[in-house]
Amino acid sequence: KFTQQGAVLLDVIALEEGLKFRIIDTGPGIAEADRKTLFSAFTQSTTRDAFNDGGVGLGLAIVKRLTDLLGGKVEISGAPGLGTSFDVFLPLAKADMAPTHDLPKLEMTVGLVGLPAASTLAAAAALHGASVRTVLINPSNPDVPANVDVLLIGADLREMLVRSFASQKPSLVVLRPEDRGAIDRFRSLGCAGWLVRPLRASSIAERVFVVRSGELAPDEPEQKTGAGHVLIADDNPVNALIARRALESAGFSVTVASTGSEAVETVAQMTPDLVLMDLRMPVMDGFEAMRRIREHGGRMPIIAVSAEMNPNIEREAKAVGADGVAAKPLDAEALRTLAINWTIGAARREGAA
Repeated sequence: KFTQQGAVLLDVIALEEGLKFRIIDTGPGIAEADRKTLFSAFTQSTTRDAFNDGGVGLGLAIVKRLTDLLGGKVEISGAPGLGTSFDVFLPLAKADMAPTHDLPKLEMTVGLVGLPAASTLAAAAALHGASVRTVLINPSNPDVPANVDVLLIGADLREMLVRSFASQKPSLVVLRPEDRGAIDRFRSLGCAGWLVRPLRASSIAERVFVVRSGELAPDEPEQKTGAGHVLIADDNPVNALIARRALESAGFSVTVASTGSEAVETVAQMTPDLVLMDLRMPVMDGFEAMRRIREHGGRMPIIAVSAEMNPNIEREAKAVGADGVAAKPLDAEALRTLAINWTIGAARREGAA
């Protein structure tokens, strides 16, 4: 929104120790004095009367936070009137080639129908390495060529088309991580199994071979995934976004409240399976919010979350209704495990009792 003329260019540079993403902007540039606070939420630059556009919002704060979590760094160069260059460096290990030489070299053809472009390329590359031919099939053509042995079907196709294609050839549906809950529905449509994006070369090749033989095994070791609804109460939008993405990737649906009072209102309108309650929020803090939720009869698990967790705070939180506590920062895997244990795990324990 700040670049009225010129361009915004993206360049990706491969380095020995990782990748550098360079964004070159021919806009108004950023004064040296503004750079120290640029990564704070809703910072407004003095350049060109604060750009006449109302500040930089959350974007740069989120970039900085995510980059830090990944062990990277962000650098800025440029000057007012000369544009700006942002360098985002991420330390990434070089990927090894998939061990396709260990896979059986079978003469077969796989049809790709309704997949996103990235998944189409990943599947074609992996299967080519395993000496498997691939053909693109137009979803509007209901007839699968006779020489096709197995189909990979995109999950976004209409059910009628999925059923039609799966009835003609052994088929694997390609799902987003958050769509794992739909596996049974696709099985009812005739799909023999599934793959989860992003596609791994070894998984694609191995499962294609297995589905052709009629002895389909799970895509990966069984992992507990969520299927409940989680309310995140956190006034920090960056923390809330990171938590939301982590939980949604595990199959949870998520609602976010930015104050304690908003959390109380949300629980009154819908009953989440789990509440993650930040203790330090404006308007109404997490302690008061938990007390009111319990007063109004809320019985769902509530986990109190704070960066300053200690025994006294833990006792105080549990006294007003917390079932458990967690100390910030929580990485994505720890957050997913916590949510699964307090939803699926709790339900299983209750059922066993």
